Amino acid sequence: MSKIRIRIPCANEVSKQQKFLGAKIFYLKSNGFRTKPKAAWGKIVSLHGRTGIFLAKFKKQISPVEITSCVYIIHKPSFNQ
Repeated sequence: MSKIRIRIPCANEVSKQQKFLGAKIFYLKSNGFRTKPKAAWGKIVSLHGRTGIFLAKFKKQISPVEITSCVYIIHKPSFNQ
């Protein structure tokens, strides 16, 4: 398992950062235009400072250079709205 730092621009306040902890994330990686993209799944584990940077843990090894574009976030369901 690899830990990678990701930045979420809308999570600059402490109250917003707590909502992202435990959320599942995935990254679409493709090897070209001919193959279907594969998804690498992970989870947001902890905070890395107070500026919207989180530590994410992925199931398979991913190099940080590979993730330079979008990481999609699936929010955990919140029952207290």
